[in-house]
Amino acid sequence: DLSGFLPPDTMYFAGLAPDNDYEKLGLKFAWKHLPFNSALAAGASYSTLENDLKINPELLVANPAYTQTFSGDISYTNLSTTLSSRPAKGLNTKFYFRYLDKENDASAVSTNSDNTYEKFEYDKTNAGVEVGYRLPKKTKLTAGYDYADTNRNDRPEFAGTTDNSFSVNIRNSLLEFMSVKLQYQHLNRDYDTDSADLLNLDDPPDPNSDISVSDFDVNGKDMDEVKIGVEIYPTDNFDLGLEYTYTSNDYDTPDEAQPDGEIAGVRAREKDDRNAFYLDFLWRLPRQ
Repeated sequence: DLSGFLPPDTMYFAGLAPDNDYEKLGLKFAWKHLPFNSALAAGASYSTLENDLKINPELLVANPAYTQTFSGDISYTNLSTTLSSRPAKGLNTKFYFRYLDKENDASAVSTNSDNTYEKFEYDKTNAGVEVGYRLPKKTKLTAGYDYADTNRNDRPEFAGTTDNSFSVNIRNSLLEFMSVKLQYQHLNRDYDTDSADLLNLDDPPDPNSDISVSDFDVNGKDMDEVKIGVEIYPTDNFDLGLEYTYTSNDYDTPDEAQPDGEIAGVRAREKDDRNAFYLDFLWRLPRQ
């Protein structure tokens, strides 16, 4: 505890995570040998994470009514099911559904200036389908569609977003010492306009508020991504991987958006591009 080394009225940030109690209860189910060479898998789990952290007493001088102990209480509910099939030679399919609910019942956090921080919690529903087909010359083609609906409680900018993602992937491993893959993905994200403060600007918001710098992570957008990768196996005990990813995001902007990116005094991100390179290698020690 470093609070004793800080002068009065100094904001105290814990350097280490407090002790916590974690509990999880899960159930898994599998059913094989179904029609079309199918297998069904399902699972459910519930977990909780709790802790208690004493607050630096120096922070309570201005308002002794504030709680002296922060009680953390976060729970996760997970549900999932997957149906995998091989209806024909060289053809495989997968249908999946996932649900995640995060609840945050921790203590409310307030400062001496009467600012209250919202507790982050959300629920997410995810479903999709993948279809793969083996082509000649050790080539496999895979296409997929993914749907995700996310509801964020107590987030004023964009409480809800819906993602529709389409992807296609081709992989070739004709050469024994190398495999090559190429992938393209397009994502369209819509946001809940009823909860988007940027779309209801009767009173221009504070240009210094969080909304001016944080809305792009959940803002509506169209994303295009291209990924190229090569895996090389020059020897039996050495693997080398190289990958390049190009991502382009085109964000939605309200009608109030100006060409220079200003939205009634709020900075808005309109577009960004990203180039990422990834290198990995694996060396296995020879057996003696």
